[in-house]
Formats: sequence, C-alpha cells, structure tokens
Amino acid sequence: MILSQHRLVSEAIGSAVSSIHSKRLLHQCTNMELALIGIKQKPPELIITDYFIGQSTAHILLKYMERHMIKVPTIIYTDSQIGLKALISRHHVSLVHKNSSIKELLRAIDVTLNNRTYIDSTIAYELLKPNSSEPSIDLLSEREVEVLNCYLNGLKPIEISEKLHISTKTVRAHKANIMEKLQLNSDIELAHFGITHHII
Repeated sequence: MILSQHRLVSEAIGSAVSSIHSKRLLHQCTNMELALIGIKQKPPELIITDYFIGQSTAHILLKYMERHMIKVPTIIYTDSQIGLKALISRHHVSLVHKNSSIKELLRAIDVTLNNRTYIDSTIAYELLKPNSSEPSIDLLSEREVEVLNCYLNGLKPIEISEKLHISTKTVRAHKANIMEKLQLNSDIELAHFGITHHII
C-alpha cells in the first residue's frame, strides 16, 4: 500500500516499485481513513507512507496498527527530523528521506521486506549528529506550556483566552513564541510534537 496525499507521488512510487516487484499488487491511497479501513480488512504486504498525510501523521497509522495488533512492514518517507527518534524508538519502521533516489527507496523496500529496519544515510546522519538536539518542552515558560496544552486539546484562541484569563492577542503571541522555540512551522508539526512528546 502506498499512502500519500499527493497522487503524483503515489503513482511515481507505485510505478518504480512495480517495475522491480511486478508480482505485488499495489494499492494507492490518498486518505488516512480509507487506508485504515483497507489495512484492517486486508493488511498489505508492505506500507510506504508519507510522514504527513493531510492533517494526520504516520504516528496515527502506527498506533492504529498497534492497537489492532496488525503487523505490516512500514517505510516512512519524510524530510522532517522532528520526532523521528521517538518514532523509531517506539515502532519498527524504515525511514527514507524525501530527497532520496528511487534506487534508495527500492533498497529500503528489499531490506524492510526481509524484516529488517532501513534508515537512509541522510536521516541517519541527522539522527546521529552529536550536536543535533530536538527542541524540548523545557524551553517553554510555564504559561507557554499551559497554552500549548490548550491548543493540543483542540481549544481555539478565544477559548484559551477565557480559560487562562488572558487576551486572545496574548494567546497568539504565546503560540508564536512556542512555534519559534520548538522550531515548528505549522499546526500539523505542533500536533506531531504533542504526540511524540506524550503531551496529548
């Protein structure tokens, strides 16, 4: 199964994989909900998925399979380093950088189908770099942690404002500071940070 919100990417990966592994039926999916239904009905031989799928992340897919005791070798392709250490410490997955070649992906497929883990050199270098450190919640002030928890629990700025007795302008300023300190660029990355650091 190939899971990507981008049809072009999904078809390109499918074409490359089919050229080498022609006997394997490839199911392409652009939606996390449909993928979860398909996986539960008939688990595929292999899953190749983008790390970000719409508003979801690969963590949701892996937790779903874990909860339903479904074991499928999985390759995640990504260009984000955020949360990868937590991901590989909790799940048996292979990782391929989005800038890798098709040849690298095919190597990852062969390794993964032989029940081994593959981490491409670009990601391995970043994970093992001595000065590489993921942003930590310890960088945040006590108030920023409160605001972060509210956001991660789905509250809107006006609701956070009422709950914490601060203005919505202050709520937005705290969120901007949180995003900067944690080196995050989107709400999806913020949600991912919450999941990988067990905040939500």
